Amino acid sequence: MKEQTSDKKTAILDTAERLFAQNGYDSTSTREIAEQAGVNVAMIAYYFGSKENLLKDIIARYGQEALALVRKEYDATLPPDDRLRKLFSTYMNYAFGHPDPIVIAQRELGISMRPDLHESIADIFKEIQELIQACINDGRAIGLFRDVDVPLFIFTIAGMYDHMVNQVHVMQNLKLDGSIYGLPETDLQAVRQKIEHILWDITDSYLKKSP
Repeated sequence: MKEQTSDKKTAILDTAERLFAQNGYDSTSTREIAEQAGVNVAMIAYYFGSKENLLKDIIARYGQEALALVRKEYDATLPPDDRLRKLFSTYMNYAFGHPDPIVIAQRELGISMRPDLHESIADIFKEIQELIQACINDGRAIGLFRDVDVPLFIFTIAGMYDHMVNQVHVMQNLKLDGSIYGLPETDLQAVRQKIEHILWDITDSYLKKSP
C-alpha cells in the first residue's frame, strides 16, 4: 500500500513538473495534471494540499536530489581547485539531465515573484554554499585562491550555470540553431561539456591569485 502511495505521489510530481515547464504554472490546471498522471484530481489535494504546495515540492525535490548527489561526490582529499571543479561538474551534469525545475523556478521567480519559492531555493543554496566555502577556504589557506566575497561569488556562478541550462533547454524545445552561439546542434553532452569548460575557466581565473 505504501509503495502504491509513493508511486501515485511521484507520478503527480513528475507530471506537474513536465507540464509546469512546458506550459507554465498558471496555464496548467490540477485537472490536467491528474488526467495525465492517471490519478483522481482529489489526490493532488490529498498529497500536497494545493497546487502551490505541489510547485514548492517540485523545486524542493530537485534541490534535495542535487544536494545529495553533490555531497556524495564531494571528496575532501582532492586539492581545493580539483574538488571545486568536481563539485561544479557534478551539479552541471545533474542540471542538464533535469532542466525542468530550473525552467520553472526561473519563470516563476522572474515573472510571478513568489517569495515562498525563493525560500525553498535559499535553504538548499545555504547547504551547497558550505561545501563551496570549504573548498575556497582550503584554497586560500595554501595560497591558491585569493580573498573573495563567497556568497556573492556563488550567487553569480549559480546564476550563470542555471541560466545556461535554461537557455539550452528552451533552444532545444524550439528547435533553434545553436551553432550561431558556438553550440553543437544535436549532441547535448557536447553542449554541456563546452559550457562547463567555459564556466570553469571563468571561475578558475576569478578565484586564483595572479602569478
